[in-house]
Amino acid sequence: MGVPTEDLKSIASILAAGNAWLADADPHSFAAAIEAAAAPGPDRDAKIARAFATSQDYEWGSIAGEFLEFYREAVACFRGERRETARPARFYSTPGDYWGREVPETGPAIPQGAG
Repeated sequence: MGVPTEDLKSIASILAAGNAWLADADPHSFAAAIEAAAAPGPDRDAKIARAFATSQDYEWGSIAGEFLEFYREAVACFRGERRETARPARFYSTPGDYWGREVPETGPAIPQGAG
């Protein structure tokens, strides 16, 4: 089922398919998103169907091999054996601190090799 969530940049690409009720980070906006999600109707049903379809794309069986290949490529970039990964990321996450708060980006997430 689609879920109400704060409108975060780090998950925007996953939610781009219109499969969630997005809300600003305040109680009134979040309450409105929950009310919209709870209201029966064709819009809600369609959003839930899109959420289910999106979740299938991120099932571990579907993406485990992709993660392993990405890690191999990332290690090769770190060692300087290649300049970038072969495939662009399907989503990006923003950097966070120990408590999970977003922090400003200070550079590339994966060190690039020289050359």
